[in-house]
Amino acid sequence: MRNNKVTRVDSTGKPAPPTPGVMATHFSFATATRGLTGRSIDDAEIWYLAHPAGACMEVFVDGKLRGRVSTRTLPPPPNRLGSRPRARPRPNPKHRTLRRVARLDLEATDTGRRRLARTATGRFFEARRIRLKRGKHRVELRPVGRGTLRLFGVVMRRHRPGVVVHNLGVPGAQVANVSPGHKALIRAQLKRLKPDLLVMMLGTNDAFDRGLTAKRFERRLTRLLQRLRTKRAKPDCLILGAPDFGSKKWRRARRLRAQAAMVRKVQRKVAKAEGCVYWDVFSAMGGRGSIRRLIRARPRLAYKDRVHLTRRGYRALGSLIHEELMRRYARYLKPRFRRLRLLAPHRSDEEVRKEQEDRRNWPTGMGSTPFVDPLGKGLDRFFRRLVLVQRRAKRSRVRIVVMGDSHTAGDSLAGELRYQLQRAFGDGGHGYLHVGKPWSAYRHRHVRYSIHGPWKYYYILTWNKPIQPRDWLYGAGGVSSWITVPISPKKPSPNRKQR
Repeated sequence: MRNNKVTRVDSTGKPAPPTPGVMATHFSFATATRGLTGRSIDDAEIWYLAHPAGACMEVFVDGKLRGRVSTRTLPPPPNRLGSRPRARPRPNPKHRTLRRVARLDLEATDTGRRRLARTATGRFFEARRIRLKRGKHRVELRPVGRGTLRLFGVVMRRHRPGVVVHNLGVPGAQVANVSPGHKALIRAQLKRLKPDLLVMMLGTNDAFDRGLTAKRFERRLTRLLQRLRTKRAKPDCLILGAPDFGSKKWRRARRLRAQAAMVRKVQRKVAKAEGCVYWDVFSAMGGRGSIRRLIRARPRLAYKDRVHLTRRGYRALGSLIHEELMRRYARYLKPRFRRLRLLAPHRSDEEVRKEQEDRRNWPTGMGSTPFVDPLGKGLDRFFRRLVLVQRRAKRSRVRIVVMGDSHTAGDSLAGELRYQLQRAFGDGGHGYLHVGKPWSAYRHRHVRYSIHGPWKYYYILTWNKPIQPRDWLYGAGGVSSWITVPISPKKPSPNRKQR
């Protein structure tokens, strides 16, 4: 690898000449080169769908071939007398295989079978782990062979005490469709993430639904929380209320204010019933009309569409959430760890001074708002994990999963929360990352990634396109990226004049 450019090689690891007329298709992700976090990685997991029409995938680490993964499965043999099952192809000994750490038969879970038997379509969720030496790395995935390669995402981790923040935000998400896909698939992927704290920011898109009632929204939100928080794995939950938003048309803005007030009321009620913690984003922004004040602020904190915030605006909300978390954490430590003299990590005077200068540009009314926790125990599991990480216990990590709509899809809010917590407790890895760039505003902090080739993306806003598979297999991240190989070379346009 020279000047961050990977030399093209073939399956044996030798340099290969460029193929004329064929696009070099790949997806790559790498550690950050600057900053305090994201500069090292110990292992990575690749989540993909194995099916009969699957293609192969070559994995390169720092420009060298690490292994080849086949995502093709064999369908079951016909049920005839005297027929023999088809033998699975043996892996090539020249290619070092990657360790498979998860496998789930999707059809077997649909039919309720306990044994994972091969079914008619033979679709499986699989995860492969890439073990790396601690340090800076660049991992590249290249589709080869024939078929369709379908990836759910990649997970970047470190083997040291620290905090991991997985961002699963998707534009257009609602309480009813944030996890509409395969229940067993979502449950299996959340089991791989093992969240200790579930942060959920939904409600903005639900308020645009004219037919939404309080009872219907309460039923949907309760069902979603019960699906994500099972009896075996019940992480702490932090519900972020719907922010202030509006419209340029005053009649529509009036209706949206009434709907948003109903959504926030139901969110507070469900949070109390399910034992979750509620944080009022509406009050933290400054109350009614705060979205217009954020637009007029300099530097600007919200866009003129009166719905979305800028990067500075979302980072401001992330810093307020971190500030309130540390305040509650200090209150949790005070009566329990006096003899150990364990205190919440505090920032230096220079950092506090710089933050105060940034907050001077905030509009009037925007500031910290306390959590609503009637029982006072909504974050105890999360704080217990933080204690182990702060005491540098072996193999201790705090895992946070952020789910939401477009407010969390850009990784500005979750990225600020990740940066603040990792700076205080240690870098446990970047976490979950979508494959490619599903939407134009998709970006992640403290990680480098690139995508080349005609990749297609399947998520909530694209399910009705005729080119999409329409099988609702989004996964917990809400997005699946797919590509069909081989890629035919581009043909010259017939309207173009030949010289």
